[in-house]
Amino acid sequence: MFKIKLHICRRTDIWHDSIDKWKHMRITLTQLEYITAVDTYRNFVKAAESCHVTQPTLSMQIQKLESQLGVKIFDRSRQPVLTTQIGEEIIAQGRVVLSEAIKIEEIISEMKGEVKGELRVGIIQTLAPYLVPSFAPILIKKYPEINLVIVEASSTELTEKLKTQQIDCALMSGPIIDEDNFYSKHLFYESLVAYVHPASLYAQLNSLTINDIKGKDLWLLNEGHCLRNQVINLCKDVDFVQSGKIEYESSSLYSLMRMVDRNGGLTILPKLAVRDLSDKRKESIRAFVTQIPSRQIKVYTHRSLIKQKLIMAMNESIISVSSGI
Repeated sequence: MFKIKLHICRRTDIWHDSIDKWKHMRITLTQLEYITAVDTYRNFVKAAESCHVTQPTLSMQIQKLESQLGVKIFDRSRQPVLTTQIGEEIIAQGRVVLSEAIKIEEIISEMKGEVKGELRVGIIQTLAPYLVPSFAPILIKKYPEINLVIVEASSTELTEKLKTQQIDCALMSGPIIDEDNFYSKHLFYESLVAYVHPASLYAQLNSLTINDIKGKDLWLLNEGHCLRNQVINLCKDVDFVQSGKIEYESSSLYSLMRMVDRNGGLTILPKLAVRDLSDKRKESIRAFVTQIPSRQIKVYTHRSLIKQKLIMAMNESIISVSSGI
C-alpha cells in the first residue's frame, strides 16, 4: 500500500505569496503609466511630454522596470519604437491596473454625488467641429470642476481607443464593430442634407431624393469614417462608377465642399455642419424629401467605466443643444 501525503495550501497563503512577490518587484503605477504612454505614442519624447516629465526620467524608469522584470518591453532599435511581444502583454495588463487604480477616486466621487474629475471624450471628425463648441461651454459652466479632454478621430480610431481605455467614452454614429463589448446610449438623430454645385442639375431642384443622385457625381469621405459607410448604404442602388472623374477621398467635410465648388457634383453633409456655413454656401444646400436620411448619434462607454455622473452631465448638455436638428 502506498501512502500519499497531501499538503493543502490555503488560498490566503497563495494570495500573500503573490503580494510578497509584487512588493519585492516594486512595480509602480508611474512606471506603468510611462510604458503605456510609449506604447501609445511610439516615441519616448512624445510619451514624456504626455506624462509631464523629462525624456531621461521616463527612459530611466522604464529601463529600471525592464531590469526588474528581466525582459525587454520595447525594441528601441526601430523607429517608431516597437513594443515587444512580451511587452504587449505587460502593457495590456498595465492598462487594466491603471484603470482599476483610477476607479478608487471615481468610486469616492460617485458615492459623494460629486460631478468632477477628468472626462476624456472621443468624437468623430464629422461631428466634433460642430457639436463641441455648442455643448462644451454649457457643460463646463454648469460643472466647473470637470476637466474635459476632447479627442477628435475617425470611428475606427475611436473604437480602438475605447477598447484600450485611452478615452472614457466616444460619440459616434453606430453601429460599430464589436459593439457588444460596450454600453451605448442614444443621444439624438441628425438628418443628412446634400451640398450641390450651384451650376449643376441638382441645384435646379428645390429638394432631392436618393434616386436623383448619380454615383459619378458624389464625393465621399475616406475609409474609417462611419458617415462614408452610411452614405454608401444609403445610395446602395446608385452606380458608383467614376467615369473618369478625379478619385478623391478626404477626411474633411470642408475639403469635400471645396471639391464640389471647383469640380461640380455633390456631397452629403450632416445637418449640424450647415449651421456654420456662409449664407452663400447655404444656397447650395438641398434637403431630401421622402425617406429623409439621418444618422443616429450615440455615446459609447467601456463596460467597466465608473464615471456615470460625468457621462450623464455631458449627455444632458449635448441633448440640450441638439434639439431641433
